[in-house]
Amino acid sequence: KVMIIAGFHEPDPVLQQHIKLLASLPNVVVLTESVTNLSIPLVISTIDRVISTIQPEEVETYAPELLITFGGAIVSRMIKAFIREHTPHSHWHIDERSTPPDTYKSMTLHVPMDTRTFFDQLQPAEIKANSLPSSYAHQWHQREEKATQIHDNYLKRIPWCDLKAFSMLIPALPAGSRLQLGNSTPIRYAQLFRYTQVDRTDANRGTSGIDGCTSTAMGLNIRRDHHADRGRQQFPLRLQCFMDQKLSPVITNHRYPKRGRRHIPLFGRSFRSGRS
Repeated sequence: KVMIIAGFHEPDPVLQQHIKLLASLPNVVVLTESVTNLSIPLVISTIDRVISTIQPEEVETYAPELLITFGGAIVSRMIKAFIREHTPHSHWHIDERSTPPDTYKSMTLHVPMDTRTFFDQLQPAEIKANSLPSSYAHQWHQREEKATQIHDNYLKRIPWCDLKAFSMLIPALPAGSRLQLGNSTPIRYAQLFRYTQVDRTDANRGTSGIDGCTSTAMGLNIRRDHHADRGRQQFPLRLQCFMDQKLSPVITNHRYPKRGRRHIPLFGRSFRSGRS
């Protein structure tokens, strides 16, 4: 039972082909997130949605024997808890850093190698050669189908709320666009929806957090179609990025925020956003 968990990663067509081959094996399940940027039909990209349906007595069926991880920080708290509570026999982590974090408290082997190079050398036959007939991947995908049905039925009956809004926003994103997600609520909601029409998804994670989400999206938008989903705290904090004349020529009255309260010029008027 092999599980591959992919964290934050830039789009990589070569890596995508390697993961696609591994995901087709009956004893391999691949879990990804929106910021992994791997658009592959056989991967499970809605981790929390699936894990939330697994009952305590079913855990052994879904727990891996070999865990392979790569990429940056993982958003899902559920998968972190799942692995920490059910430690795999072996955990290989691919990371070029000399002292990588042991996110799942289970690492048995650190592979100091570039991710693409590792999967270039790891052939699918090596994963499959010594394994017994397995239904591991099939069980995970069956669970994914069940979780999708529960999710869709729940969305049909809930009143207007954040989750309802995201269920309408995500499918409406234009094909070929790039998505910049806010650090807190937006990126966690995004993990609950499967979408493949976006070319690339990014988020300011960790210490960069709330800082610069909107300005990052606006800067990229100058060069390419880029959409930003922000949390409610980010909008007043990042209105200044709209003051750039390249983005909004009508904004000409530039003033720096005053101490104590912010006065942000917005289309010729001063927007008072509260304490700075």
